[in-house]
Amino acid sequence: MQIPINKRHVIYVIGTIIFGALGSGLWDLAIKPSLAFTAEFFVDVVLGAFKGVQNTIYADIASLDREITGRMLLSFGMGGMMGVVTVLVFRTFWGRNKEVRKLSAAPSKFYVALFGLFIFVFTTFTVGQTGYVISKQNDFLQLKRIVSPYLSEDERLKIDSEFSLIDSMEEYFELMDKMKIVASENDVEIPGSIK
Repeated sequence: MQIPINKRHVIYVIGTIIFGALGSGLWDLAIKPSLAFTAEFFVDVVLGAFKGVQNTIYADIASLDREITGRMLLSFGMGGMMGVVTVLVFRTFWGRNKEVRKLSAAPSKFYVALFGLFIFVFTTFTVGQTGYVISKQNDFLQLKRIVSPYLSEDERLKIDSEFSLIDSMEEYFELMDKMKIVASENDVEIPGSIK
């Protein structure tokens, strides 16, 4: 018994495979790098616009706060709340209830959604800032451990002192560059995760 083969179905399957491969290649070659560039550009623009906030972030990095775990738990809690608020915002603005709302009921839902949107933006910023601070602190500590065998005790103390005095992005990256120079002079390969 022969199974009938529908030529249109075969063409659809082959077309799907070809378009999937093209889409995957297009993602890797064009879309992913452009999104990374766009995200990096956006971060640069936002950080450039908020120089005071930026300097505060780097001063927080220099503090090497030992209560990182508590801050992370707070951040994750706020992140969970962000998810709940997102559901509320979408439910209010784009919910299934499409019937005309009464004028008396509309403002209260609008203000709840507006408040939810404010909470969403605030928690997104706070969680992002805390994650960035922790990441940069870890980058410093890891790079310092990498170059420590090539530094004298006085040089290590000087690096710690300079790090504690950081209050701007430029000072942070100058100190990181100094340690990277020490690593390159001693032919030590720095992990790609340290920026």
